Amino acid sequence: STAGFDASQMLFNSDYFVGMKGSKIFIELSTKNITRTKIETNAAVSKAYYMVLVNNEKSKLLDANLDRLKKVMQDTKALMDNGFVEKIDYDRLSVLYTNMQVEKEKVERLLGVGMYLLKFQMGMDANAELTLTDKLADMKVDAPATISPEKFDYSKRIEYGLSETQFRLAKTDLKRHRYSYLPFAFAYGSLSGNAYRSEFDIFSTGKPWYPIALVGATVKMPIFTGGQRHYKIQQSKLTVQKAENTMDMVKKSIDMDLATSATMLTNAAASLETQKKNITIAEDVAKVAKKKFDQGVGSNLELITAETALKEAQTNYISALYDAVIAKIDYDKANGNLK
Repeated sequence: STAGFDASQMLFNSDYFVGMKGSKIFIELSTKNITRTKIETNAAVSKAYYMVLVNNEKSKLLDANLDRLKKVMQDTKALMDNGFVEKIDYDRLSVLYTNMQVEKEKVERLLGVGMYLLKFQMGMDANAELTLTDKLADMKVDAPATISPEKFDYSKRIEYGLSETQFRLAKTDLKRHRYSYLPFAFAYGSLSGNAYRSEFDIFSTGKPWYPIALVGATVKMPIFTGGQRHYKIQQSKLTVQKAENTMDMVKKSIDMDLATSATMLTNAAASLETQKKNITIAEDVAKVAKKKFDQGVGSNLELITAETALKEAQTNYISALYDAVIAKIDYDKANGNLK
């Protein structure tokens, strides 16, 4: 009969120690990938959210225009029935009213599609109830301050953090291949006892067991692998160089994003302010044209032209507002402020 136990302990193994360090870096890389996905999702949800708000605002403006134009049509019909205006004047307003109704229906359908898109981006059920509480009037879009690329903290951008982590991972892999020239060693020990009996009485006390103890160590040194290790090191060096070039390219890409997003936001903010002024002027012109028409000193064509110009100004304002909001999201993302 034999009873005993064995034990061993690794003393040195370069693959193990470098691998432990590499696993921590890989966990960090995976965590940063999660962060990048969250930021991308945030941007997609924000754009879908504001698209719904913009279409909702456009729908309200069209409702107001339809109500105002309907009142003008009723007044014009009364004048036509009394012989003060021709039927063609009423028909022109009818065409404008019909076209505006068609556009209103298009916006309503776009609102439905926008809500579905928003729910999809948020991971919601398409049939779930969703109410948007924000108002575009509360959204402020100002021209950004100029930021010098030399003063920008690249660590604020998750893309740079990912490339930097990949660079560290490549350096760790290079270190692993370099350490492959080193030996690895482990210690071991064994303690056992043997019993030699002519009968099955190994559990009886007082009878001898003969102990055997063994302690030792093993050291293995890789001598020749046909040049395989050398060329793996060369490949790893190229991988490190590639990762370093990627970091530099990411920096340049971030610089371009900063400049482009700042310019787009500046232009969008300026365009929004211009469209705000234009819509105020168009509203005043429409009011004057309506008064002149009611007093018989203005033509129906002048009124229709003013209403068309107002509608165009409102459409341009809505488009400028959406562009400004999207530019603000892209600017925040470029500056690493979209968490």
